[in-house]
Amino acid sequence: MKKAIIRLPGVGSVQKFVHKVNEYEYEVDLYSHRFVIDAKSILGVLSINRDEPLEMHIYNDKCDDLLKDLEEFICYE
Repeated sequence: MKKAIIRLPGVGSVQKFVHKVNEYEYEVDLYSHRFVIDAKSILGVLSINRDEPLEMHIYNDKCDDLLKDLEEFICYE
């Protein structure tokens, strides 16, 4: 499993993020405090508080291609 911190500031970024995640077979979840959301569910991602960074869990160790596609959403700070 790999983890990354991401930001999804607007509805457009959510749409783009969910579309890219759905291109891969990996299971991906987003964690926001005590909530766990399927990252492939646009309604789920829209329903959580996106004002703060989200923790993304990718349940595959060989997911560098997905991380590269999601680079614009990843926080490196």
